[in-house]
Amino acid sequence: VALAESRTLINVVEACRHGARSPIVKHEWDTGIWPKGYGGELTPAGEHQHYLNGAVLRRRYVEEHGLLSPKYNSSEIYVRSTDYNRTIMSALSQLYALYPEGAQLHSSEMEQAAIPPFNVSNMQAVISELGMNALPNGFQPIPVHVVSKEYDLTLRGYDPLACPYFKEINKYVEKIGFSQQKAFKYENGLRHIIKNTLGTDVDYFEAWSIGDTLYSDWFHGYDFPPGITMDLFWEIMDNTNYTNYYQFTQSPDMYGARLASTKFFEDIINNFEAAMAGTSPVKFYFYSSHDTTLNGFLNGLEQFNYQNPPFASTLFFELYDEGNGGHTVRTLYNDQPLQLKGCTQPVYCDYHEFKAFLQSRIVPNIYKMCNVTYDYPGKQRGFLSDP
Repeated sequence: VALAESRTLINVVEACRHGARSPIVKHEWDTGIWPKGYGGELTPAGEHQHYLNGAVLRRRYVEEHGLLSPKYNSSEIYVRSTDYNRTIMSALSQLYALYPEGAQLHSSEMEQAAIPPFNVSNMQAVISELGMNALPNGFQPIPVHVVSKEYDLTLRGYDPLACPYFKEINKYVEKIGFSQQKAFKYENGLRHIIKNTLGTDVDYFEAWSIGDTLYSDWFHGYDFPPGITMDLFWEIMDNTNYTNYYQFTQSPDMYGARLASTKFFEDIINNFEAAMAGTSPVKFYFYSSHDTTLNGFLNGLEQFNYQNPPFASTLFFELYDEGNGGHTVRTLYNDQPLQLKGCTQPVYCDYHEFKAFLQSRIVPNIYKMCNVTYDYPGKQRGFLSDP
């Protein structure tokens, strides 16, 4: 999109899904090779994906817009990740390309002075190899902040560990007609096919691990186990993906999506308000998370297309100063502009319209609403009753 001459980018918020990973659960029939193990560990392919994401960001936000300095400046960027290896490593991979040139020692004397307070036998060889570089290959380490799962309402607001009320939402959604229909169809068809083909017998709400493993195999180019055709694979994936977003799409008034995205939407507003007021030097906020996280955010924005976000998907919010006292926001999902509800312009949404829409999606008193120990009957919480 061509920039107006007076339009200046002043702040960016990114939320992404981690890159390609190993399967979460080990199944004996899995044909994939996972040197880092199971449990959803980031693979070299996932590192590669996010390095390329970072290269795009460097071109866009350093070279084209001049938003960020060519070298890392701690006051300009804040990075946060969920407490998982794959999301932390994805953030680091992206940052490596965003800031490929690390720091050097400020003087040659520091080559001998900047050493640990003990002797190492080959220290001089390492010093010689480093030269004036602080780290090998000019690597620039960048801090990634992490919040424990049970406190991470911003990026894991859908997790009952962080928002206990989501247990009630999940119970409600699993009892509604559409979920029951999908479960009935699975129990009376696909479950038997999977059992006969793979030797694995799991109920509907545990079958996600079958699709999860097959998807990792498919993405990395590994052969499917005998009997798994592409048609059967996509049928299994349809069930897997549904259980990854049903708590957002099926809860009345999209209450699940609103709970899951409230803290993130509040962060966006606070970040942008600080940028416009000049009260914060941070220009880029980067959140590394999961497909379920993006599902919640996209549903919160009423932009979900019922397609699970692929590995390394990105969601960007760019704040522009229009040069006339006004500000606009461009929202991009996988680099495609989104037109949000209430925005009169298709790409660059007036900030006040953008803010009003986000505020309409925010759940007041989020901490109180998430805590099931409070004495709030379902009808007073907003929507829950027996379907």
